[in-house]
Amino acid sequence: MVTVCIIVANGSEDIEVVATSDVLSRGGIDVVIVGMEGSGNVKLAHKTVIVVEKSLADVKTTLYDALIIPGGMGGVKAMSANENVKEMLYNHQKNKKVIGAICAGPLVLSAFGVAAGSTLTSYPSVKDQLTSADYKYKEERVVVDRNLVTSRGPGTAVEFGLKLVEVLKGAEAVKGLAEQMLVKL
Repeated sequence: MVTVCIIVANGSEDIEVVATSDVLSRGGIDVVIVGMEGSGNVKLAHKTVIVVEKSLADVKTTLYDALIIPGGMGGVKAMSANENVKEMLYNHQKNKKVIGAICAGPLVLSAFGVAAGSTLTSYPSVKDQLTSADYKYKEERVVVDRNLVTSRGPGTAVEFGLKLVEVLKGAEAVKGLAEQMLVKL
């Protein structure tokens, strides 16, 4: 079974965590929600409280089929300063696993030089920080560059999830899922 890890911290963006997780699960992908601060409850940016399944410290050497970084500036700032996040990103990049980042999430990649030189997208307000860090930028809703999948923000979270399903399971899997969810591709 395909397994995806979504790293969350207090202040991660609610819609990006929940919608991405939901779409991936509907697509038959096992989703593991990992908390930077340990297991238990995490309060997202807009006060949604979620239960974290595992601690980042406990899974930092685990390789998943994909590693996802949501936006939300509180979470992004915490992740950008965390050595365990850095280690996970480096391991996934080295092993050519899919890395996904949405909204301000690409700033975490930039903080550690992950996928440097790649083409990506993000929330508009962080574009300049990414282009000055030598990333190529497209103002598209979802961008795929090799094993990197990025998206703009809360309003593109479902599309981001669908693109991840496509990358991980193929075009037929995402077509059926989009029809089931009443989403136009």
